[in-house]
Amino acid sequence: LMNTSAAAAIIEEDFYGGSDFLIHQATLYQGDTLFWQIQAKGDEPLWATIVWTDPEAVPGVPALNSRQPMLVNDLDLRVFSENQHHLPWRLDPGNPSQAATRGDNRMDNVEQVYIENPDPDVSYTLIIRHKGLLARGKQEVSLIISGIVPPSVIPPLAFEAKTLSYDSITLSWQPNPENQPVILLTGAN
Repeated sequence: LMNTSAAAAIIEEDFYGGSDFLIHQATLYQGDTLFWQIQAKGDEPLWATIVWTDPEAVPGVPALNSRQPMLVNDLDLRVFSENQHHLPWRLDPGNPSQAATRGDNRMDNVEQVYIENPDPDVSYTLIIRHKGLLARGKQEVSLIISGIVPPSVIPPLAFEAKTLSYDSITLSWQPNPENQPVILLTGAN
């Protein structure tokens, strides 16, 4: 049973910032890999889940409860720490009544990695990649991670923008006190 109230609270908490959840929509292009560096809080499990709307597949031979994989775009979610490789849950299509195990999930458009006791002193790398060719050359994917330390945002010092011409500017700044990287987002109207 889905807990819609808890899901809405997570979305609202992420929207207003400072939460221990990350909700992100990304585009995975042919041949690319998406990476996130995350830090676990350590006092609760770390959950990472991806979901995507898979393109339509060509139906196989009609069968009741077919065990044939029908994914068109087979994405993979993995979480790596210093000496561990954390795999997603999967069901055995040949024995659907058995409990889920960890392994390569080739059947579903939802993958979830669960780390029961994450180490807060270890940096985790979350990776999303794909097998084979992506239909249409790309796939939109949604990601939610819980049980993480919210990333801190420290703006750069002495930020300055100078217009050079109609279509170009120069940006300059001094590093922030903690020497964190500066992320520059650009856009057009």
